[in-house]
Amino acid sequence: DETMPQITKTYAAKAGEEWKILNAGLEDNYVDLGRSYAGGECGYAVCYLDSKDSFRGHIVIRSAGRAKLWLNGKEILASAPPADDYPICRAQKAPAQFNAGWNQLLVKTERRKAMWTFSCSITDVNGRWVRLQGSSPNGPP
Repeated sequence: DETMPQITKTYAAKAGEEWKILNAGLEDNYVDLGRSYAGGECGYAVCYLDSKDSFRGHIVIRSAGRAKLWLNGKEILASAPPADDYPICRAQKAPAQFNAGWNQLLVKTERRKAMWTFSCSITDVNGRWVRLQGSSPNGPP
């Protein structure tokens, strides 16, 4: 069981590996880590989400490889390896408790074949999309 990495901490890379900080933009609502960085097998992405109210809902992640999600420091999803060998982004849903104000979402994804993309969406408990007040890759203003 992996604990949530501290994103402000510096970690030593294993032999033959390196840490890179990237600004990976969106393309067709997907984050494409493979386009931003050709090396590597797993990556982390962080985003801060501003909610007017607290609510229970879901985070839906679409990822070709395994994924883990932490919301406000609590692990809410640890996906199993895909059962088939076809690298397609599949949707997985994790129950989530959002706080009023800023919420930290940390995503860990693994490369699968040539694909290293993911997207996340937020829904209420009935599956309806939720629009939040704002988001920031760098933390609350």
